[in-house]
Amino acid sequence: MEQLLAMLNQTWKAVGEWQFVSDVLALTLLGFTCFYLLVLLFERRKREYMLKMHLKRNPAQKLGDRFKSVEKFYREIDEFLTEKGHGNVADIFFYGVVIVSLVIFVAMLFTGQIVLAVGYPLAFIWFIRKMFRISRKDPVVEMEEEMPAMIDNMIRVFTKYSDIRTIVYETSLMTEGKLQAELDFLSRQMNSKNPRVVLEEWSEKYNSVWLNSFGFTLIGYLDDTSKEETIQNLRHLRNILEKENTAKKDAIKQRKPSLIINYSLAVIAVVLGIMNIIFNPIAFDFFFHTYLGLFCFTAGFGFVLGTIYMNIRMMKIEK
Repeated sequence: MEQLLAMLNQTWKAVGEWQFVSDVLALTLLGFTCFYLLVLLFERRKREYMLKMHLKRNPAQKLGDRFKSVEKFYREIDEFLTEKGHGNVADIFFYGVVIVSLVIFVAMLFTGQIVLAVGYPLAFIWFIRKMFRISRKDPVVEMEEEMPAMIDNMIRVFTKYSDIRTIVYETSLMTEGKLQAELDFLSRQMNSKNPRVVLEEWSEKYNSVWLNSFGFTLIGYLDDTSKEETIQNLRHLRNILEKENTAKKDAIKQRKPSLIINYSLAVIAVVLGIMNIIFNPIAFDFFFHTYLGLFCFTAGFGFVLGTIYMNIRMMKIEK
């Protein structure tokens, strides 16, 4: 028993005794408190969003009125989060990025690295903007995903009407998403222009085999293709596209386990790296007071950000 106690005592001394434990507990409590306050703030913003209170300009938007670069950055955040269904927390995310950038700036000043104090925050903001761009779904991909349901609606409309203007208009009323706006645009254009010309221009507008095939199928109906044959062609197009969309989604699902492992390793690497710098004076001096250490520090976090970038690209459905 005495030997066990002696061994435990030596272990505590090796890790800095209770000071290490108290530091970890303090950081854990601080992190939990910040997370809880952030959850409460998200819930409040969700209620404000439902009450249309978000229409009132917030301080971040007012700051953007003076600085166009800030306005552009905030607009990118707002558009991205609105697309994901979280537009109510755009300003919170904006402030979060600003705070993290300031923390990086102050931390680099504390280590005496003036150049990195400017370079790291700018690189961080650039990386965030890059993530927004590659994470947003391509409009053509969205329309291709919506096409099978839209074609089903159009086939039902075809059984009731024969005029292409009416068919497109009625289908637009039954369709949701980006294709709803496209069909509504086609319907309005057909009221003032030749339907064939409208469909030809629309078919050449997007770089998509499926959208082009859909447009030229309707053009064939305007020429000499019967209604029954047109419906059959639309149904065939719908079935092929549905299989294509399913295959793409299945490929993404197969990648998820490896991506989860990559994210887990990245998080563990960041946490252990930060703890090593905070609690190990030798590591702190090496990483911030030697050229080799600065290179290793920059390269390490660069590889982590690169892993995140590649994971996002692998989860994205391409055309």
